[in-house]
Amino acid sequence: MIDKPCEKPIYLRQLELLQKRLRVPHPRMEDIETDRRNANSGFAGEKSMDYFLGFLDSKKYRILFNIRLEDSNKFFQMDILLLSSEFFLIVEVKNLAGTILLDPNFRQMIRKWNDIEECFSDPTIQVERQRFRFQEWLIKNKFPTLPIETLIVFSNQNTLLRTTGESNYYKNVIHSEEFVQRVYSLEEKYKKEKISVKELKKVSQQLIKQNCPYHPNIFEKYGIQQKDISTGVICTQCSTDNLKRRKGQWYCPSCNYSDNNAHIAALLEYALLFKTSISNSELRDFLQISSRTVANKLLKQLNFKMVGKGNSVKYVLDIQQLIQSLNNELTGFDTNKSQTRAAQESTRGFRIDARQVKVDAQITQTDARRPRIDARI
Repeated sequence: MIDKPCEKPIYLRQLELLQKRLRVPHPRMEDIETDRRNANSGFAGEKSMDYFLGFLDSKKYRILFNIRLEDSNKFFQMDILLLSSEFFLIVEVKNLAGTILLDPNFRQMIRKWNDIEECFSDPTIQVERQRFRFQEWLIKNKFPTLPIETLIVFSNQNTLLRTTGESNYYKNVIHSEEFVQRVYSLEEKYKKEKISVKELKKVSQQLIKQNCPYHPNIFEKYGIQQKDISTGVICTQCSTDNLKRRKGQWYCPSCNYSDNNAHIAALLEYALLFKTSISNSELRDFLQISSRTVANKLLKQLNFKMVGKGNSVKYVLDIQQLIQSLNNELTGFDTNKSQTRAAQESTRGFRIDARQVKVDAQITQTDARRPRIDARI
């Protein structure tokens, strides 16, 4: 079963919001678009693995996407983690177009694409480091240590893989179409149960509990000032950022569209870009409303946790709760009825923009021939 699904990363959401709310022209806009495209390409590659994971026995595996853990060396992240009673599997997903040259002599990976060469660190070093750090995490949390296997999966089927040395050195580098067969091979290799189903569930739960999603200070990262970000509630129909609050609804003076809960998306954007707490005054400034009473009503409707007293009270903006509330609104569910469940289910609810994923996935495609690993001595 999938315990932690493939969700749109917070960092990718931040980049999309910068493109949406950053006042233009801005000198970092080109860098932001490049980073957004790369992040979305990575997300598309990981999302594409859902198809192949569907062929595996759902009762045998607990599957987690994008687990980022803290250890003595700061943080490490695993794209996909498969947990079974016999072995664990770390999957590193690469969504790169062009020709990939794997060099075991200098332990590097070179990509040739559109007459440009780029050098990356050897992915086998990356997954071996992940294996070691995950094993240390298991020991630290007093879990049994199982065999930990690794796979490096290239999700772009038009990518041509080559190596300058013995191809056996990169035996764990594959294309996604080979993924299921490789897992079956591991099942044949490891047949002895080493951990109970109950204990396996505890490992998964602890991983989710300790997961620390990457949520950078986007202003420091790109040298952006808060004044560069436009405020207001944005219309989902015409993208105007001056929706007005009238008679319990948000009204767009540009296209006449009305929405009862447009402030939910605005609050999510505030939490992603600024901080995960907000006061009544800060809410009024960001939503561009003047009534303290209306602001207080909007905050209390979402059942946010409150900290502080009197005029210093702040509301804790739960990102997952806001995403769930927004998805409920978009799919027609009653937002208020889903609040308690949304607050508890911290691993659900990221809505995927399939059109954007498709566009960015197409950008990474080339007319390279059928993928294979070609050893050159």
